[in-house]
Amino acid sequence: MNIIGRGPFLHRNTYPWNEHLHLEFNDSVVDYLSRTCQLPGIDLRLRLQAMENLLLYEPGREETIRILVRTLYHEGHHSQARSRYDHYTRSYESAVPSSFEECIS
Repeated sequence: MNIIGRGPFLHRNTYPWNEHLHLEFNDSVVDYLSRTCQLPGIDLRLRLQAMENLLLYEPGREETIRILVRTLYHEGHHSQARSRYDHYTRSYESAVPSSFEECIS
């Protein structure tokens, strides 16, 4: 998770000759993180980290934003849920649910 958490592979070094490697690696990471987020019984900390990392690779992924905020909220981390929602609202205005209340319901 630590390496994946650094962001997309070669994101500053994309050239025509390595673009297919870049896309293939990032697609594999997105698949891995998506499956990790859905594992039953997964540790909450690991699930949250996987969701945060997934948003590095697919920043406007609305469902992941919604699940991340909802998970934080329902685990009692209300201010952190609000902070995350506000962060993604500012960063990805068109992809985030229209209200915090809609996101946590």
